[in-house]
Amino acid sequence: MKPLPRYGGLPYFEPFLPRQRSPHHCRLPPIIPEVPEKRENILYREKSVVTVFKLMPLPHDRQTAKRPVLTWLLIAVNLLVFLYFYLQGEWRFELAVEELGMVPYYVVRGERLHTLITSMFMHGSWEHILGNMLYLYVFGCPLEARLGRAKFLAFYLVSGVLASLIHIVVEASFAEPMILYNPYGKPVFVDPLLIPCVGASGAISGLLGGYLNLFPRSRLRLLTFFFFLPLVLSVQASTFILMWFLYQLWMGFLSIAASYFAGVAFWAHVGGFVAGWLITLPASKLVKKRSRVTYYKGRIWYEIPVE
Repeated sequence: MKPLPRYGGLPYFEPFLPRQRSPHHCRLPPIIPEVPEKRENILYREKSVVTVFKLMPLPHDRQTAKRPVLTWLLIAVNLLVFLYFYLQGEWRFELAVEELGMVPYYVVRGERLHTLITSMFMHGSWEHILGNMLYLYVFGCPLEARLGRAKFLAFYLVSGVLASLIHIVVEASFAEPMILYNPYGKPVFVDPLLIPCVGASGAISGLLGGYLNLFPRSRLRLLTFFFFLPLVLSVQASTFILMWFLYQLWMGFLSIAASYFAGVAFWAHVGGFVAGWLITLPASKLVKKRSRVTYYKGRIWYEIPVE
């Protein structure tokens, strides 16, 4: 398969799976324009869960009987990886996104399969990583307490991998090459299957699916803004999570209808959520019909919501 010229550090290949994409069908120019020598910012896709009307969940004010050590560790690893590459400069950061980000083209060919894991620890910006880590802390702590550390880690990683695989299936089935314009005003041929996908929100979407099963009646505090005034709302967890999922599903279908597969990887969110919901479905049947369970340890009472 003949490689096409590089733009912004990414190789662009001739169209491939799942069918032949002729230039006439894709409305592409017969000749790929020359690429300027100056290296531009690479194009990548973010998996960010902060997409529901800018409603940000706040941490629970209750403590769990077991400290969520694994959730803290995952947050620390994500932050350290981001800072390690970010502080080395823009060029090294972009190169790391290319090398460690999940590119559907390579995974379909059975190459760079390790990026299904490494991409979960890569983020594209401060807003991207801070939003994802907030969701990881809010929804990860109670799930870790319920599932246990070993099962929680396996659940987190499996949800992230399945989210990436569903993202690949949707793009391989519906995505078409696009024409974008570089800063010099020249059209550039871009195949969505060659765009790196980074972010932990595929795995975090799985946490939301598990939270919906195991803590459906718990309440969340949401931070939003009315003009410039901060406003804290209290809503049932199931209401917020279902709103979040329907938004991801709606935007995913819009991306298919518009044949625009860049920016937020909505189908990775949908896939991760469905995977997490299905994995925890058997455990949800064991939840007792109580609003909470209370533990006494030493002189401190701990309350854990169970529904």
